[in-house]
Amino acid sequence: FCKPATVPRAKDAIAEEVRRLVADGVTADELARERNSLLKQRSMSRAQDGVLAGALVAQLYAGRTMKYEAALEEKIRALEPDQVSSAFRKYVNPKNLVIAVAGDFAGAKAKPAAPGGKPAAKP
Repeated sequence: FCKPATVPRAKDAIAEEVRRLVADGVTADELARERNSLLKQRSMSRAQDGVLAGALVAQLYAGRTMKYEAALEEKIRALEPDQVSSAFRKYVNPKNLVIAVAGDFAGAKAKPAAPGGKPAAKP
């Protein structure tokens, strides 16, 4: 989320990060940080009765048990940066990137990006 006036800068930053990931891939530190965050979020969400009940129903509907979730998390733990980078490059094309924005933009003044697509410096 961002203020309407900073939408152009936010869009430029997103596009730049996607280009960087395609060009350079994900680093080991980035992967470790995001993997730990994802696994922690999944674990904490299961501590909520409603979320756990929903997960159990979804697994029942799909003909699976929570062993499927455990196996999925093991696969996430085993991911290497080159695997994530390869998958990102396979499925994400910066030329096809679509960034949708929604909100109340009445009266918002856009802060244009600096030449070269980099966010404009703060005054």
